[in-house]
Amino acid sequence: MGFEVDAMVGKSYDTNLKVRVMDHDPAEGPTIIGHCISPAVFYRGSLIREAEVVTRGELEAK
Repeated sequence: MGFEVDAMVGKSYDTNLKVRVMDHDPAEGPTIIGHCISPAVFYRGSLIREAEVVTRGELEAK
């Protein structure tokens, strides 16, 4: 049908990702996507809905 979903769990978090960070769990190590609240939805390769996720790891100092 052309639809795909991606939970993104386990992927490295990057500010350029098209996701909504709903919460962050502080932990040691790199920042990753630790939990998916709602997956990203693609239609024929185009993003039609961003994922809603919880990240986990150390936040980089800005």
